[in-house]
Amino acid sequence: MIILSTATSHCTVDDEHGARLASLQLGGHEVLVAGSGAHDTLRWGCYPMVPWAGRIRDARVHLDGTDHIVAGVGSSGPHPLHGTVADRRWTVTTTGTTAVRCETDLGDRWPVPGSVRHEITLEPDAVTCTLGLTAGDRGFPAQVGWHPWFPAAWTRHLGFRARYRRDADILPTGHLDPVAAGPLGPTPLDDCFVGPRWAPRLIHADGTELEITSDCTCWVVYDEPGHAVCVEPQSGPPDAVNLEPAPLPAGATMRRWMRIAVVGRGPSVTGE
Repeated sequence: MIILSTATSHCTVDDEHGARLASLQLGGHEVLVAGSGAHDTLRWGCYPMVPWAGRIRDARVHLDGTDHIVAGVGSSGPHPLHGTVADRRWTVTTTGTTAVRCETDLGDRWPVPGSVRHEITLEPDAVTCTLGLTAGDRGFPAQVGWHPWFPAAWTRHLGFRARYRRDADILPTGHLDPVAAGPLGPTPLDDCFVGPRWAPRLIHADGTELEITSDCTCWVVYDEPGHAVCVEPQSGPPDAVNLEPAPLPAGATMRRWMRIAVVGRGPSVTGE
């Protein structure tokens, strides 16, 4: 475990279980669902999803004219989940009092070589995470994202312009449906959205607000579990490596960032 601290914030990074944020204390609150290596890999902390996020339909990825079968850190029926690195031991390459850098390869569950770097920087009221996914000697369709688990004490305040239509396997069909203006309603969600109307926010019962920002284009919202809400920035929708592949050439690197910050105790943003 690596401990990062400022005078008002603390973060524990678990390098043995996916270089995930195992604990994050901002604004006087623990903002993540607690867990450890003894718990379900996919249901605690905030872990990187690489080289895909969400489900891959029927575990198939098309590379170099051939369909390959892949395995993930979990599965939903025949569809592997959330990449190959969230349950791996990472190598800590740089660490200090407020920042750490970890690296790992993609492992043998992905058919071609690649590596990923996770950089985590803590500030007094925020944490910034950056992922860099690098292809080896063969290119592949690439995707990255994060899966933060926020306790149910945080209520979502989210608005988006469109949602991917999903099928019975909870996978996007490729069709985008418009979403009405204003905050999303209370219906439990396991959906992928695009076009935030404002920066996604979570509000604590005492009025503390968290704001989640990212250069990722997609946001998966999962709040079906009663104990938690997940707001997941992703560089593409579930099954993106097949539905909307983003080719990563051999030797090239894809970079994305996510920031979770306390933004005060004022009234929630409702603008368009």
